[in-house]
Amino acid sequence: MKFLKFVALLLLFSPGYGAEALLRSSEAWLLTKLWLRGLNQRKGLRSEDATNSIRVPPADAYVTQWRDHFRPSDYTTWQQAYFINDSYWKPGSDAPIFLCTGGESPPKTRSMVVGDRDCSDAVLMLEDKGALMFGLEHRYYGCHNFSACPADALLDADPMRWLNVDQALADVATFIEAMKKKYNLSDKNKWVTFGGSYPGTVSAWSRLKYPNHVYASVSSSAPVLAQYDFFEFLDHAGENAAISSIGGSEACRTALTAGHARVGDMMKTGQGRQSLATTFDLPSAAWLESSANRLDFAGWGVAYYEVQSNDPVCPDYACNVESFCSELLGGAEAVTTDDAVKNLAKIRAGQRDSWAPWLVVDYNASSVYKPIPFVEMRFAWWTLWNYQVCTEFGWLFSCAKGSDCPFTQDLGNFEDQQAMCKGLFGVMPAGNKAAIAATNRYFGGKQMEATRVFSVNGQADPWSEMAITESLGDQMPAHVALGASHHAWTYPPKPTDQESLKATRKLIRKVVFNWLCEGPCTDCVRTNMTWIDISRRKLLFASSRKALRGLLRVLACFGRAKQAAGEARAPESQAGAAARLLLIEAMLGHGMNGKTSKFNVMEGLLQAVSSFSEREEAPGSGEREGGD
Repeated sequence: MKFLKFVALLLLFSPGYGAEALLRSSEAWLLTKLWLRGLNQRKGLRSEDATNSIRVPPADAYVTQWRDHFRPSDYTTWQQAYFINDSYWKPGSDAPIFLCTGGESPPKTRSMVVGDRDCSDAVLMLEDKGALMFGLEHRYYGCHNFSACPADALLDADPMRWLNVDQALADVATFIEAMKKKYNLSDKNKWVTFGGSYPGTVSAWSRLKYPNHVYASVSSSAPVLAQYDFFEFLDHAGENAAISSIGGSEACRTALTAGHARVGDMMKTGQGRQSLATTFDLPSAAWLESSANRLDFAGWGVAYYEVQSNDPVCPDYACNVESFCSELLGGAEAVTTDDAVKNLAKIRAGQRDSWAPWLVVDYNASSVYKPIPFVEMRFAWWTLWNYQVCTEFGWLFSCAKGSDCPFTQDLGNFEDQQAMCKGLFGVMPAGNKAAIAATNRYFGGKQMEATRVFSVNGQADPWSEMAITESLGDQMPAHVALGASHHAWTYPPKPTDQESLKATRKLIRKVVFNWLCEGPCTDCVRTNMTWIDISRRKLLFASSRKALRGLLRVLACFGRAKQAAGEARAPESQAGAAARLLLIEAMLGHGMNGKTSKFNVMEGLLQAVSSFSEREEAPGSGEREGGD
């Protein structure tokens, strides 16, 4: 089972995201090719052996879902897995509900609701809000057992046809309805969805299509614009090599691009192929005569260059932009093209011998794809994702001649992915393009019309090209984190995190708390009174700045509540009333006329504070934090 060992090594030793480093589309496409090669090697293995050999951990619970939400005559149901974190939840409270949406990944574990790669930004807010949190698997990807999947591989003629985002969004709405009944939730329990990458797309579109179910959404690194030729992906990957805040430089970008261009030129001649075979330890010069082998060798980089999941503190050799550029430039400010090629070969060998065993070349690549039984691929999440790519989103990566792609150009990346869609799923280019157009018409692309959706992206993430990076009004804010990679802020916090990640988590918290304050201000007061002690009718400042900001937010909450209710005076809790009185007393004690009406003083101050605080709390107009 050479192939299974191969995938296991990939999962164990890939940089950036550790065991889940492979959750990205370019590698999903590559893994599909490798996996298909593995199928050809498993001649004597029965289908049931292939699937039963994969052990998936059990979920916390299951909810009954319709296989087809939009076909009333289909009464088939299945069991969708979900997870629960009720550590801070008090039954009967008005606290919010946080929902982590699943997506293109292996089946999840309980880490989904206690701190994993997708929704740790939500987990960090649970205690402060007393929130209840759920993690919901995505149909097909989260098949914890044979009943936890919409399709029956042995009975359904077309088992993939229920794998699409429309069905997944309906799953979210149905799940919310079921949990409201199970936990006796009311409309005061506001649902906020979270997710990173495609789950971030599901999060945003859940709010867009089911606004009566989902109150707000935090959508991290979420592609929302479907596009057939996603040429910007690899172009952006090249730009990352020049971002100084993550250790890149223009010299590094130039060397990366020039080195791969020289490799392309060398592959065109017999002498050049022989030199490459020797320099890069390839099977032979003849091996490079195959177009499929040339693509496999250089179309995605002759060495492993992290295109979207850069980890600034990864410990392995040349595993991030900074260490890769350091090795590529060899400590110099710039290198010749010949030296760039030699250094790329050195990097490839170092990675191969330490943590990237897939760089060992002992096979002949192929661009021939044939349909395979669903029973073989039901647990191969990367192939399931490619099905959605081919039938809904596009996002095929190209490295065309004359583009800004940093790798060897014009080797057929795009054409090979087209062949995959046709060979595996019977999807021709015209069909893919029609599906992409329908997706954008239905959801609106980057101009989606929704409210309370916070779009967060990273500067060093190529997927940001398909995401919302500029605010679409006060209720559709956007933020781009300096030097950040693909939804890096949704990972559990580490002491070594970039400052931009820490700031982004704080901003997400601020936006979500502010949205949850739109309404009765009791919860808003409870949140912001954290910095204020009014037990003895005086302010005790742990930090004068924090205390003042906390008080300003409380007062701003009163102002919003008053405006919404249209009342003469805003509703206020006991703590809020005490805060009003304290501020009045403080004002009167600092030279104000003792005969001045306390109410008139407060009314004028509230108007000013509300206006100021709302401006201060706004997440910006989509501008980047800064950059290179």
